[in-house]
Order: sequence, then structure tokens, then C-alpha cells
Amino acid sequence: MKPILLIIFAIFLNHCAQDQNKRKNRAEPQTYFLGDPQVLIAGTSKNLNSFVSLDNLLNFEDYSLQGHYDFAPRAIQTGPITSQEELEDRNATDRPTAPQKIPSYQFEAINDETITYSDKTIPEYPQLRFSKVQDEFHLTHINGVAVEPLHYSLSENGEVFSILMSYQSRYGETLKALYFTKNKAISSFRRFTERNFAYLIDRSVAVGWEERLDLSLCGSMSPEERRTFTRSISKWETAPGKISDLDFSLNYQPVAQPFSDVNQTCVQLISGYRLETQEDLAVLGVAIPVINPASGRIVAANSFIFDDAHDKIKARDQFEATITHEIGHVLGLGHEFLRDPDTGRPVHDSIMGYANYPEISDWDRDAIEALYSEETGSFTFVD
Repeated sequence: MKPILLIIFAIFLNHCAQDQNKRKNRAEPQTYFLGDPQVLIAGTSKNLNSFVSLDNLLNFEDYSLQGHYDFAPRAIQTGPITSQEELEDRNATDRPTAPQKIPSYQFEAINDETITYSDKTIPEYPQLRFSKVQDEFHLTHINGVAVEPLHYSLSENGEVFSILMSYQSRYGETLKALYFTKNKAISSFRRFTERNFAYLIDRSVAVGWEERLDLSLCGSMSPEERRTFTRSISKWETAPGKISDLDFSLNYQPVAQPFSDVNQTCVQLISGYRLETQEDLAVLGVAIPVINPASGRIVAANSFIFDDAHDKIKARDQFEATITHEIGHVLGLGHEFLRDPDTGRPVHDSIMGYANYPEISDWDRDAIEALYSEETGSFTFVD
């Protein structure tokens, strides 16, 4: 009997869940693989100038690690997915998170030439070691493993920074991306009391961009590909340059920074790399939003659309829906997996589910309106 084909529109989120077998914490990287990970950064403009120096070490005190991703050329398959129910369970974004301590990273001088960056109170979290090169400190090791830094990125307001590097893992040459956010004054999250929308960290808990989203089509694209991406993304607009009350722009950057850069928000078309680990599985796209739990906001994001995966399952008719779905994650929407317990059918039509609904539904638009409108309706505050 031919197995059923399982299709994934993915999202990478780094927060602990009560079931640790289903969602890892930030201490261990989420590892993704199948192909040459260098294609993810091919043709990009990398910044090898570190922003860490003796003069500004105090500026980077009290940050927390909010993203930890490895992209490897291969890996050992574990725990194959065998049903649509298991697929949705593994990719759910509305599983309540267990209480956890927010890390607080600090620099510590080992000697005049070497410093470390870590949280001593949570020893399982990665420890970074930097060595002095002229007036800058450059990352050289993580937990004693040698790494080669590829791109340093610091936001203009200093709220978030990232470091992209390569290293030799047991799977081969691997890309690792780390994202840190500033632990400023803790804000409360809004939980809507009237509508049970699927957002990134829990149902009805609003997490979005603060004022505007400047999105870029990054990397080489043909004119037809650009038109397809533009058409798919623009479906979210409620007026030119607006998604509800969120200011929005879309441009084309044929030469952009690597995906980890926190000063750009890219959607990229990727060929030569896939994420699936079993023959009857297809990962068509993925979004990587970075959330600062201190501010309750998305502070950086990136999205990959996997060309080879669409070809693998002959799903070109789903290409535009994949793009629209992943941009929904970038905007702050989670997976809409709520099903009627009696019929097993989706409760809501939504492009954010896995039920092959190909267009943005009224439910999706209401979720965006609640997230970004200045008149958001009834809500309470949660920590």
C-alpha cells in the first residue's frame, strides 16, 4: 500500500513546552538537513566585522538566547511521522509553554585576549568564547567546539543581535545561527477574550511587529518568480502599504545579507536544500520569527520557500499558498489546527492550517485585524 504523502508548512519557534519530547529548548539546537546548507547563504553579503570590543562589553549584558538553529547536510532520521494527526501535533504552535527562567548572558574576561559569553546560572545553555583580533573580539568556540564566524548582525536599537557561523558537526559542515534579545522591562502579553485565534506562542496570545514590517524578496529570482512572490505576499495587504494598522513595504534585494541578519526580513527561494527526513514527507516552506519575550514583540524574521520540495511532490499548484502561509507566520499567525472532536474536520477555514485551504479566509483576516488594529476588541493581560 502506498503511504499517504505528508506535507508540512513549517515554523521554527524556540520556547520550552511541557512535553520536552515534542519541542526542544534553546540549550540544544534545532537541527535541519538534507543537501548543502551553503546554498542558504550563497551570493549574500556577509559582515565579518564583530560588534564586540572592550569598550562596549557592558552593552551586551542581560540578553537571552531566543533562537538556536543548525542546518546540516545530513542527519540520522528519528521518530518518523506516520499520520496527519501526528504531523499537526508536532507542528502545533498553540501548546502552552511551561514556565521557564529567561537566561541572562554576561561577558567575562578570561585574560586580556579571551572573553566568554554565557549564563552561569543555566549551565546547559551554550557558552561562547571570543578571542581578540586587533580591537575586536571574534567568536572562536561554542562549548569548546571550534567555529568560524560568517556574519555578525546587531539591530540599530540594540534589542536583538545574531551570529551566523559554520562548524564541523557529526553530520558534516553545518551552519549555526544564534539570536539574542535584550531583557528589557518585561511587558505583559495580550490574550483576547472573545476570539480564539491561533498565534505564535499560544491561542489568543498576541505577538506581532511593533510598528512596521519591511519585507524583502532576497536572492536571485526571475521576473516571473518575483511576480509570483509579490502576488502571494500582497494578499495580506488590507490597503496599499498597510496590513491592518501595520505599515508594510515589499522590495527586491538580489544581493542581501545572510538569513540570520536582524536588520532585514527576507523571504528566499531555496534550491538544493530540503528539510524532510523521510520519503513520504515534504516540507514546502519554513518561517523563522524571533520573539523577544521581554517586549512581547517579533523583532526579526526570515522565511525559506523550498523549490525542490514542490517539485518532489509535483505541487506547483500549492506554491503561492506556501508563500502566503509562511508570511502569515512572519506576521505573527500560528498554525490553525483546531478540529471538531466529533467530525475531525477543521473548525475554521484557514490558510494557516494543513487542510489544503488555498486562500486567506475571513478567520485569518480577523486574526490579523485583532493583532494589528488599534481597536483590538476585548483582551486581558497575561505574563
